[in-house]
Amino acid sequence: MKSFSYIFVLAALFSFYFYSAAAELEEEFIQQELARTQFDPDHTVTFEVNAPSDFVFEFLIRRVADYANDAVSVKFDHNNSLTQDRLDTGSIRITTMENTEQLVQRILLFEPPFSYAYYMIKKHLQLKFR
Repeated sequence: MKSFSYIFVLAALFSFYFYSAAAELEEEFIQQELARTQFDPDHTVTFEVNAPSDFVFEFLIRRVADYANDAVSVKFDHNNSLTQDRLDTGSIRITTMENTEQLVQRILLFEPPFSYAYYMIKKHLQLKFR
């Protein structure tokens, strides 16, 4: 096993769709922010994990309930995925909490086993990590 150092950049953008022109502007803004945060992140967290990178990547993207307080399940909607019926850019990650509220995120960048980024579509809660 090798020790890997990971930098995780979390950027959440919140807005509402009022009409299609606003949606197009919003999508352009989301993509600009994604590009910006890859080179100039607002926040970073770095830590070393003594595990293979593919294991850590899969753990972080698929097993939110194992590291976020009150999260009970994670499911994916791949209807808009770049790779039909598989996790990829465009997939939606839905995390359900103990109180039944959901955190809904659209995957913007998916480069296993190194990085992924998401856009917060719907947020009714704050995650607390164990």
